Amino acid sequence: MRTTVQWGGVTAAALALMSLAAVAGGCSPMSTPSESTTGRPLTESEAMDRIAALPEYERWAEAVRTNSGGKVHPVFLVEERPAGNGGPEGSSCWEFRLGESHEDRLVTWQYMVVDARSGKVSVMDLVDGQYVPLDQWRRGERAK
Repeated sequence: MRTTVQWGGVTAAALALMSLAAVAGGCSPMSTPSESTTGRPLTESEAMDRIAALPEYERWAEAVRTNSGGKVHPVFLVEERPAGNGGPEGSSCWEFRLGESHEDRLVTWQYMVVDARSGKVSVMDLVDGQYVPLDQWRRGERAK
């Protein structure tokens, strides 16, 4: 389950994922259009579904809800949209900040990007501020 929250016309999915563009530098080099199953770029909802289906996300989201007794909820914030979906020219990624929505604050858990063409997920190396492919992140390997 994923939660989006509305704050003054901006969804929490939009807020929780809003600052990746400046840090990320895009994901076009990881694009492999042959992996697209739809033949069109992923929508925001489809990109969020890619992340929500990850076992790491599912475990984290469940822990957030359980440990808070249901008072805190996991949220997605859109940091960057691909070109054609309101994003800058040349951008091919949905960039998200995933966090915990507390009553008085948002606590960031992780930054992730989903290539809108290939559906590939990358995760930010929080030390280096660079994105690494999901498999590399799972192995605990840092950005090179």
